[in-house]
Amino acid sequence: MVEKPLLFAFGLHNHQPVGNFDFIFEEAYRKAYLPFLEVLERHPGIRISQHFTGILLDWFEETHPEFVERVGRLVSEGRIELLGGGYYEPILPMLPPEDRVGQIEALSERLRRRFGRRPDGAWVAERVWEPGLASLFARAGIKYVLLDDAHFKMAGLREQQLVGPFLTEDEGRTLAVFPISQELRYLIPFQPVEKSIEHLRGFSGSGEERVVVLADDGEKFGIWPYTHHSVYEEGWLEEFLSALEEERSWLECVTYSEALERTPIKGVVYLPTASYSEMMDWALPAEEGAAIADFRKSLDEAGKERHGRFIKGGHWRFFLSKYREVLHMHRKMLAVSQALDSLPPRARARRAAQEHLYAAQCNCGYWHGVFGGIYLNHIRAENHHNLILAEEAIRANLKDSRTHACRRWDFFREGGDALEVTTPTERLLFDLAHGGALAAWDHLPKAWNLVNTMTRRPEAYHRELLQPRPESCSDGAEGGSIHDLHLTKETGLERFLVYDPYRRVGNIPHFFASEQRLEDLLANPAAGDSELIHSHYTGEFHSRKNGCSVRLHGSGNMEVTGGGLPVEVDQEWVRDGRTSAWTITTVVRGHPRRAWQGFFGLEYGWSLNAGHTHDRFYLIDGRKPVNPSLGGIGESEGVSRLSLVEGWWKLSVDFEFEIPARLWRFPIETVSSSEGGFERNYQSSVVIPAWRATLEPGSEFRVSFRLRVSDLSGERQDE
Repeated sequence: MVEKPLLFAFGLHNHQPVGNFDFIFEEAYRKAYLPFLEVLERHPGIRISQHFTGILLDWFEETHPEFVERVGRLVSEGRIELLGGGYYEPILPMLPPEDRVGQIEALSERLRRRFGRRPDGAWVAERVWEPGLASLFARAGIKYVLLDDAHFKMAGLREQQLVGPFLTEDEGRTLAVFPISQELRYLIPFQPVEKSIEHLRGFSGSGEERVVVLADDGEKFGIWPYTHHSVYEEGWLEEFLSALEEERSWLECVTYSEALERTPIKGVVYLPTASYSEMMDWALPAEEGAAIADFRKSLDEAGKERHGRFIKGGHWRFFLSKYREVLHMHRKMLAVSQALDSLPPRARARRAAQEHLYAAQCNCGYWHGVFGGIYLNHIRAENHHNLILAEEAIRANLKDSRTHACRRWDFFREGGDALEVTTPTERLLFDLAHGGALAAWDHLPKAWNLVNTMTRRPEAYHRELLQPRPESCSDGAEGGSIHDLHLTKETGLERFLVYDPYRRVGNIPHFFASEQRLEDLLANPAAGDSELIHSHYTGEFHSRKNGCSVRLHGSGNMEVTGGGLPVEVDQEWVRDGRTSAWTITTVVRGHPRRAWQGFFGLEYGWSLNAGHTHDRFYLIDGRKPVNPSLGGIGESEGVSRLSLVEGWWKLSVDFEFEIPARLWRFPIETVSSSEGGFERNYQSSVVIPAWRATLEPGSEFRVSFRLRVSDLSGERQDE
């Protein structure tokens, strides 16, 4: 038997989210993308595959076109094969079918125009796989995709069998699928080069063609903690590529397409709905995520080998139920995609709207794991920004584009109504199924959702912060996988592990005891909670001359000593079309035979991008308070006017209270995990104006104030 060389197909996936800061793109370019290419150019015996998302290609063309030229030369020499996939790196199963096809086609055509050919293979974003994707890729002209070996092991295959492409099928259409080695993902580039070579040698010495596949994030070669130092300054990558060249007697580097051409199909396989194992754990609720992590750790080595591959967490769509913020953004995306069908296929407005829609489908803001995901407010905000731009491009080209309109529908697709009210300058979403909460305020002139807030909730990894830790903020060690590092960006983060019992949006009623203190509210967000927050509201919309009105009604119990006390709330929002201001009148009715005294408050959470910058601050009765930043905490008495100033976007959120209010203000800051470690992120600035209220049996309490968003363009914001 003549032994054939083992084929090693090595590839990188390179991506930055829509909305990420330009300096992060530049840092990734300088620390990862460029140095990797420079090392690769010095090793002519190495052929690899690479995937650049459309987002990244756009940035390269604009900022570093010489980099694209260098990639193009290696492509023409056959040393780099480029992969396709979704242009804006969407999770394909979350999209409507036509958008799935459109995203794949957009990147394939971009590669054809720039590099001369359409791709044979495609990157599957986050390796989120559902069986129906096989026919989708096949129809799009894709010959193969790459998925984690965990997918194959859950289908009953063992690691020694995963040495070539398999074939899968859907609707009679076939697609080749390569298994990505998890072992190599954890070895490269974190462990000494010889360990990777030793692992590959274990698959050599066969009379048939075999291939071992590695595909992983390009950012781990320079951006992940410690990797720029180890990969380039200490020379790990140089050593690795040299070792691959030195072992050419039994090991040959090939592209994925070459591997597909030279390696026989190993069989037909039907892979389950899955992603990489970490993603499936992250998708679970916090308690279950911690439980499955503990169970994995409890297995001995034999148990891991025999049974570990069948341990499966949730699947990607669980994020839609885990985070209501994800559900909200996803449902908005579906609505915009559906509205796009109202425009003619070749209309210019349709093309513009479609581009914004596709950009809003970038996956990074729709989930969370080791990486920031949904907790990064600038990523979330950019998704909303693009959805609003797409929606407005569609609306501007419809014959029925009334200045004041309302749509009552099941926006969240969960069996409950919402009122979506559109005016010339804003689009408000009242979640009737959840206490009539103001779930979104889209400021149309800036295409910005001002209620893009995030709720503080438990995460499985929070327990790591509660365990004894070294004094240093950085307790990781070089050489470990990112999944093994436990870094923190500041000490004392455990102090911020406070969780919210309701979604922190706007228009949330509270009934506080007379002795309620701000510090107690910060420690216990459930203070002042009532059934109203969670109850079903009724809602009506009325168009008026030069404006409109919205009426909301809800009822439920407030918690008082001795049990619940029934209460009703009626609220009317009246918009003055001349001033763009809303007058909000709230009437509270108590029990016909029981009295209540305390404070009635209305909570509004405004997401204004940053909490601790000089150009974002509060004005209370026209003056900056002590600690004026939007991340500041404070209590003020007798407040008649309040403004939250957003200097970057040059707008302010303005309140005028008919009855002077006690005002509480504080930020919502989450503690989340990222590739750089545990970090605290500003999400929103909460303001709660509250009024002393007495409800005698059968009486009512009434309060009114004005609310508007003002454009500060051309005005100074430092007063």
